[in-house]
Amino acid sequence: MAVVLVGVVRRLSDTWWIWGAVVSMVFLIFFVMIAPVFIFPLLNKYTVLEDPRITQPILSLARANGIPARKVYQMDASRQTARMSANVSGYGQIMRITLNDNLLRRGSPEEIQSVMGHEMGHYVLHHIAKDILYFSAVIVISLRCGGHSNGPWLAGENAGRCAELGIPRCFPWSSFWVRSLPSYTRHSLTPTSAPTNTKPICMA
Repeated sequence: MAVVLVGVVRRLSDTWWIWGAVVSMVFLIFFVMIAPVFIFPLLNKYTVLEDPRITQPILSLARANGIPARKVYQMDASRQTARMSANVSGYGQIMRITLNDNLLRRGSPEEIQSVMGHEMGHYVLHHIAKDILYFSAVIVISLRCGGHSNGPWLAGENAGRCAELGIPRCFPWSSFWVRSLPSYTRHSLTPTSAPTNTKPICMA
């Protein structure tokens, strides 16, 4: 993304912050909505979870809350981390429910269901859409501030230095949302901290 933003700055010196915001928002939507379904499975092994003790309560909870997922997937995250996590990703017919193997190995069925209730709550309460709108506003405002104060410097011969220094240095305001992305795209809970009771309308 840094290379694309540098190219925008170099070619569109007057309106770079507008097109930079557009490029950033496209990357944001791709990373949050598309990558978990189509890109992340290329980096980790995803398999359909077959254990009915785990899948049936989760899918029942999904149906009760209008989540159209028909399968529950397991991801081999233990190769990279010891964290326990789960998520509901995608949209519409490409929606996917995923648990990582750490959670499956260390959590009881009740704890797993409770964690998934929390994650489904993000979908039910439209947290992902709200977060995208929020961060889109942050991106536009941040780049506009950067364009007002540093735009001429960024658009000149120094634009090439951005590739060497890295975008966060040249765009100090816009780096805020980049640092914040992991806090909600890799949201995770430990089963011991999750409530043990779940209801059709899930918590978040």
